[in-house]
Amino acid sequence: MILNKPVDTGGIMPRKSTGPRFYPSKRCYIANIGKEAHVLLRDVDDTPENRQESERLYIQLRHAKLTEVQGDRAKVFAICNRYLGDAQTRTVPEPIAPNTFDRHQSCIEDFCSFQSLSAKKRLKLGVSWNCDHA
Repeated sequence: MILNKPVDTGGIMPRKSTGPRFYPSKRCYIANIGKEAHVLLRDVDDTPENRQESERLYIQLRHAKLTEVQGDRAKVFAICNRYLGDAQTRTVPEPIAPNTFDRHQSCIEDFCSFQSLSAKKRLKLGVSWNCDHA
């Protein structure tokens, strides 16, 4: 079974990633990347074929983690604020017209306030995602 998700290492201190490591007691290959432990292969033995497959999976995972940047984990409102800032200051294409910007800003504000409310509060308050300011 192949998995590429973080696992709980039971309080073990993260190590510097030098490649996948086989844990005989767990019968799995684990890679420590970015202070997170990722299971590459589970319920396998330490054979040359499994070692080669875990190396291949490790390289794929490491490249994926290297391309991930802090902005990939940003909250929605932070991304929307960046969009609005870019819409006003961009040079290519030209900045959007003031009325268009106002419509975009209103829509994004409605969306962000909609996202910040829990489902129960939305139902209780009768809040809907209103973005039709045409």
